[in-house]
Amino acid sequence: VTMFMVTSCDDNYPVMYDESNIIVGMSNATLSVMENETGSFTVYLGGVTGTESTDVTLVVSTDGIDQPAIEGTDFTLSTKSVNVPVGIASVTVTPIDNDDFGGNKQFIVSIGGNSSNYPTSVQVSTMVTIIDDEHPLKDWIGTYTVNAASYGSPGAWDETWNVKTEAVPDDPTKLYITGISANDSDTLIATVDRVNMTIELESAQALGVV
Repeated sequence: VTMFMVTSCDDNYPVMYDESNIIVGMSNATLSVMENETGSFTVYLGGVTGTESTDVTLVVSTDGIDQPAIEGTDFTLSTKSVNVPVGIASVTVTPIDNDDFGGNKQFIVSIGGNSSNYPTSVQVSTMVTIIDDEHPLKDWIGTYTVNAASYGSPGAWDETWNVKTEAVPDDPTKLYITGISANDSDTLIATVDRVNMTIELESAQALGVV
């Protein structure tokens, strides 16, 4: 009698993990917060069930930033030492609202270390932008639904656009506009005349396929 022993792959076979799978990082590379609102970013701990939480220390810096946001003057953080379980933990950014137009300001918040000495991911920092709500064009900045009427075939070729406008840094008369072409990533520059209530798109800008 000949017996054959056959091994096969079982979908229920347990997957084994070790400590090399534990990692700490920041969930997002960027965060934008209006000056008169609040926002939050998240720190995560990746690991298997039963992995102990860790206290993550955060560090604020403005190195290399042209328009730095100063902690205590332009913003505060809810904490710079956050206990992170397996999953995510949030930290709140609260801008300090004022009546001055100084333009958007930025700062970087990074993971300085953690109490368990867990390894960190590639993404260990978040660039936070505080959007000045005293911008002269603040009433034009936002996201809009635009009904675009076609000259070629009115009704048949009409479209609905999701248009986003953003301030152009260092020029309070101009806006970035995206969403008015077939390629939603195309960004145009427009000049806003608040006296004559006109928006003029600068010439020779690539609009994409329309």
